[in-house]
Amino acid sequence: MVDSGNQRNEGSVDCYHVYKRMVDASLARPAQAEIQAYCWRTGNPAVCYAQVTNLSPLTLSGSANSAAVHAIAYEDARVGVTDRFGRRAGMYEMPSLAPGATGVFRVGTGNLSGTNWDGLHVVVLVDYRPPGSLAFDMLQAVSAFLTIRGDVDADCDVDIADIMQVASHWGTRSGDANYSRQYDLDGDWDIDVVDIMYAAAMWGQSC
Repeated sequence: MVDSGNQRNEGSVDCYHVYKRMVDASLARPAQAEIQAYCWRTGNPAVCYAQVTNLSPLTLSGSANSAAVHAIAYEDARVGVTDRFGRRAGMYEMPSLAPGATGVFRVGTGNLSGTNWDGLHVVVLVDYRPPGSLAFDMLQAVSAFLTIRGDVDADCDVDIADIMQVASHWGTRSGDANYSRQYDLDGDWDIDVVDIMYAAAMWGQSC
């Protein structure tokens, strides 16, 4: 299966060549979304922020076409015949994103206890169910940048620039024009002194 089910094959096949053709066909398709994503560790889960621009002609909506942002965590480790294996995955159902619009979404991976974090990677993708289809289709996928909590500008350290960015959204809450989940470090749908304290507590730390 490729592209969240857009292409699939079943039964006894020449796996390498069939799968390669499917992947090559997928790579030749124009992306229908642009994604920038970064994640940081909060205890055992990883929390990811994805900035998504909808390049498709459809409004993406969890209620209308099951559109969602996914975070898939995998680890570099030898298991059986593979050198990597999936750890956990999380999903955030998109409320609504019109064609050409950009939104920031927060999605967690779930508990990653026992993970070697030095070998961890996270792929963030957006998919949806096309009209009249039983299968899903993927709009785009990216490897997320792994950083530390409080690094809201994703430059691999926490400094005055990060604290100023959080502070610039002070007093906003979900639904306000200036609210963004990117700066809501405690994930409680508003940006207040607690969020600034989270960033300040990580002052001077780097990846």
